Amino acid sequence: LRKADLAVCPQCWLEQLEAGRSKSYHLSMNSAWLPRPVRTCLRHRVKLVELPYKDYTTCYDHPVRSKLQYGWLNNLTSMIEQQNPSAFEVALLKQVFQHEALCPWLDDAQVDVFERWSLGLGFFIERGAGRVADLDQRSQRQMIDIGYRITTAGKTALHVAVDQALGKHGI
Repeated sequence: LRKADLAVCPQCWLEQLEAGRSKSYHLSMNSAWLPRPVRTCLRHRVKLVELPYKDYTTCYDHPVRSKLQYGWLNNLTSMIEQQNPSAFEVALLKQVFQHEALCPWLDDAQVDVFERWSLGLGFFIERGAGRVADLDQRSQRQMIDIGYRITTAGKTALHVAVDQALGKHGI
């Protein structure tokens, strides 16, 4: 579930610095930023930004990492990119923090497997065939949401959508 790397909301960190709540060596992380599929700060609707990386000795030390690249912290404003959270991100965080099922009709779906399922299903519904790996991150998020919405609509909706896609794409 956890990211291989750390990402932060530049808007949250700017607010911490501007309010004087934190020094640059003590900026806080938000647990909502840690799950791998989460790429958006839900509070600000801002794309998360990966911290600079040197090696495994500092990989989980976010204050050190924020200083690895000279001037990185001074450029937080330029890193702010608006991005709406995906339906999958919102549902995932509800599962983690509010114990709501990611998909009510599936028992304890493993998050990474369910995300890949949603991506593959969304891609198949929209495009039929091809390589999911060729999609950019924005397109992948869209495909995940399409597959997620179809799956959570229930088994019948899932079967209907797959049957329609088979016909639509001549498969």
